[in-house]
Amino acid sequence: MDQPLSTRALQPDELAIRGGTPVRPAALPPRVHITESIRDAMTRLIDSGSFSDWRGGRYVAKFEEAFAQWHGLDYHCVAVNSGTSALHLACAALDIGPGDEVIIPCAAYVSAASAVVQMGGIPVVCDVDPGTLTMDVDDAAAKITRRTRALMPVHFWGCASDMTAIIELADQHGLLVIEDCGQSHGATAGGRLVGSFGDASCYSFAPRKHISTGQGGAIVTRDDGLASRARDLANKGKGIGWLDYRELGFSYVMPEFEALLGLNGLSQLDQEVASRRAAAAIYRDELAETGLRMWDDPGWGTHVYFKMPLGLSPGHAADLGWVVDAIHAENVSCRPTHPPLSSISWLADYADERGRPFSPELQPNAYQSLPLIFEVETGPNMTADDVRTSARAVRKVISAL
Repeated sequence: MDQPLSTRALQPDELAIRGGTPVRPAALPPRVHITESIRDAMTRLIDSGSFSDWRGGRYVAKFEEAFAQWHGLDYHCVAVNSGTSALHLACAALDIGPGDEVIIPCAAYVSAASAVVQMGGIPVVCDVDPGTLTMDVDDAAAKITRRTRALMPVHFWGCASDMTAIIELADQHGLLVIEDCGQSHGATAGGRLVGSFGDASCYSFAPRKHISTGQGGAIVTRDDGLASRARDLANKGKGIGWLDYRELGFSYVMPEFEALLGLNGLSQLDQEVASRRAAAAIYRDELAETGLRMWDDPGWGTHVYFKMPLGLSPGHAADLGWVVDAIHAENVSCRPTHPPLSSISWLADYADERGRPFSPELQPNAYQSLPLIFEVETGPNMTADDVRTSARAVRKVISAL
């Protein structure tokens, strides 16, 4: 294997990390465009002094209605204060409990698993499809036991999971489906929006997401009773009455400012999805000769590119950290992808203590791919020239390998 690049001598006039001139004078800030009507509403909200309300304020209600209708006429939305809260709330509302197993793909953010742990359930990690890095449905099927309660497909980076196959598998075994749509606003599977398949579907509106509210999240469901219970749980476990204490609950209500930003983002979502898909096409064109691995739409749906994942060749695994730092030095947002779920030590210890030890060797696709992947920016609201500049930084760094 080649010597790691971090130990090699480089020409300082070529790479910013070694003293050269970066391709971009300064890093791009997240460009969230706020409409005048939303700015006016924010001013009125500030003047009112009422920034949040029990069970959600009037702007939260407007956002919930709009986001639910975006999925279809028969959907409900419960807006909350983060995507992690949404995942936890979904598990609670669906009565995931101690000893219940939830199958999650190895390529996922830790919140997918921690939400299950918070309820006393057991995350069971399956491998990913080698072409899309979404849930390997055959491997998920092999992981099902009598204790399995749910499947949790994760539309990682914005790539739709094979929801037709996942729903079919869930129906065969009487399992719940919780969709993690934290990075996939607007992606489709089989011609339908992701988020429209699961018993509950969970979104994040964190920085740089297709809809960004600073933080924030939402649960979407077609089940009236589930929506009602999720709303109660998000509001301290109370019913409609102020003293109607029903069960243990949480303080997850979305503040009004976040709801206004959510309405703003939803009004621009189609444009943002198109912009990010265009950014991905530019990256594929500009980086075609680099040897980097790149991802396109899955055969069953579409990809909306929360970030653009790029994969190094196996011989350069030792260079991943240096590559990320070198691209950052060019003033281009870049980071390594999240590690395989089963490599997180506290999570592995938790599963082992409950008789479901992780077996990383049984997730070869994830372990062969994830340690080689870094992510570069696709938005929000990046221009074609912005993307070409980012691609130039990647090309500049990769050419030194």
